[in-house]
Amino acid sequence: MSKHYNAFPNFSDKELACQHCGEFNDSEEFKKLMAKVQSLRDTLGFPFPITSGYRCKDHPLEIKKEKVGQHTIAAVDIGVSGERAYKLLDMAFQYGFKGIGIKQTGKHSKRFIHLDLRDNPTLWSY
Repeated sequence: MSKHYNAFPNFSDKELACQHCGEFNDSEEFKKLMAKVQSLRDTLGFPFPITSGYRCKDHPLEIKKEKVGQHTIAAVDIGVSGERAYKLLDMAFQYGFKGIGIKQTGKHSKRFIHLDLRDNPTLWSY
């Protein structure tokens, strides 16, 4: 089976491609983001799935937004909760992620942390 993003061995094409159309983001911004995410994964030493990677401009979640969403540029949502979420969040700050969204309520299987590399530091909760 071929792999589109060979530089990121811990993440599958399915995780990184648009869930709406299957397209990949080959921009330098996305590759820079994923290099940091892969390094974060290597440092933490535990697996975590990307529950939402690239989204094309026609993705249903992006169409609803008034302005271009970070997932159309370079962002990921990482499925994580509990102690691992705490460790990931701590390291995300150290790795220089500037956009950090946190959803840690509800079912553990639906919890995630959003990471991106926007210019201005921004933190929010869902």
